[in-house]
Amino acid sequence: MAIDTLDTLPSEVRNLIFEYLQATTHKPTLSSLMRVSRGMYAKSMPLLYERVRLNASNAEAYFGRLTANGLGAIDEEIASHKPHLSHYIWQLATVDCEPPLPSFVPSPIARKICQIWSTKDVFLEDAPTVAYLQQAATSVLHLYRQLEQNLDGQVEDMKYVSEYVLDDLESLVLGEPLARSLIHYPKVWESVANTIREDIDTRSLCLRIPADCASASAAQYCRDMLSTNLDPENICVLCIHNANPLDYMFKLNVYESLHFFLRPEDSPGMLSHEASIGAFMSSLLASIKESQSTLLLPDQIHFYNSQFTAVDRVSHQSWSFWDELEREKKDRAATPGRDLHWPVTLKLFGTDEKVACPVCGETV
Repeated sequence: MAIDTLDTLPSEVRNLIFEYLQATTHKPTLSSLMRVSRGMYAKSMPLLYERVRLNASNAEAYFGRLTANGLGAIDEEIASHKPHLSHYIWQLATVDCEPPLPSFVPSPIARKICQIWSTKDVFLEDAPTVAYLQQAATSVLHLYRQLEQNLDGQVEDMKYVSEYVLDDLESLVLGEPLARSLIHYPKVWESVANTIREDIDTRSLCLRIPADCASASAAQYCRDMLSTNLDPENICVLCIHNANPLDYMFKLNVYESLHFFLRPEDSPGMLSHEASIGAFMSSLLASIKESQSTLLLPDQIHFYNSQFTAVDRVSHQSWSFWDELEREKKDRAATPGRDLHWPVTLKLFGTDEKVACPVCGETV
């Protein structure tokens, strides 16, 4: 029999139910929990915003109060807190320092910023989404500058407040519709591309390239995205979907792992997977030797959807990079203190192996 309220249940049963619900990632459930009490709000709010997938339909609601009434609303909120500005700054700083207390009820715009700063994983589906992101980035920067101007010497408080709207992300995924807009209409969406590069900082990046995208365009898009804050030297994990390895034979500094989800062999501009992987690895290893180890080699390089696997011992022009990796591994073991970025763990996954992308989570 369905019940409309938990009030009739013993307190220990209610507590068990709430304890179970608080472990959920189901967003409608989290939204309901936030309305139960201030304590539930404080616990559920960060979970609700932790991982988001934004598109033209929901981006406006996600940024909410931050952009709803323009920069004037920010000025009004700061003016109303001017006698206690350090407390207002503390509201913003709390999200990075420690979980909010149940009594923590920030002002409307500060509350929305705290919610956004709770986000750690972002999927940007399309270009209109980033237009909303541009407004939000402008609003946060305006707020930051207004606080600086009104601090009256309280500079120390500002070190806990960011001037970026999406700061210190664990992962960022750029969807195919977004990539298509930036690739086919670069001048139209130039400001959108700049916002992604300059106003977002992330540890892991997933580029979802449209399957029908020309090789040269895909390579240029990758170069464009791997700049400024999205500098490959700051990225630990890089995933590229619908990739032709021949398009990425340029400097790719990635700290931990590089993942290529290969295009089918019959795709335009695509050589056999054997030749493509062999050419990429040969080029990469040659670049490292020429740069005298100033180029980072990631700890892991994975190729997915490959017609060839490690069993086939892919080579390039009769030269096996597998043998090269093994020789370097032996040389390193025989030379204590040798400071090289070797060995790399190289894995090839066949077309029949279902593997989830480590950033976007899609199983391919």
